[in-house]
Amino acid sequence: MSRVRRHGTEPEIHVRRAVRALGWRFRMHVKDLPGCPDIVLVDFRMVLRVHGCFWHGHRCKRGRLPTTNRAFWIAKIENNRSRDRRTQRQLRSLGWRVVTLWECRLRASTVEALATQLQGLERKYAKAHECDRPS
Repeated sequence: MSRVRRHGTEPEIHVRRAVRALGWRFRMHVKDLPGCPDIVLVDFRMVLRVHGCFWHGHRCKRGRLPTTNRAFWIAKIENNRSRDRRTQRQLRSLGWRVVTLWECRLRASTVEALATQLQGLERKYAKAHECDRPS
């Protein structure tokens, strides 16, 4: 497991390209925030968490558990999911909007399509929280 990359994964790079295509400024792996989020859009007070399906227990074909040493993997993935829920609660309590992007869905979309989805999220949050948006 030590060879598994924590930062700079292919799905994460895909999301960063989409955010750059929109011309948005972002910070990566902000250690001051709970869980050290992958991408932080400070201007929108939004956190993008890019999750690998296997490591975070997504219910898709990529999230299937190995057949060997199942007890270990069940405990490991459940601990990851528990930590994800705790981190999400902490971020929301600090006033951050949290968006989780799954690896399986990112692989299917182009940078342009992902940028359009992110723009839609930004518009949705901007309408809901007009006063939160920076000028």
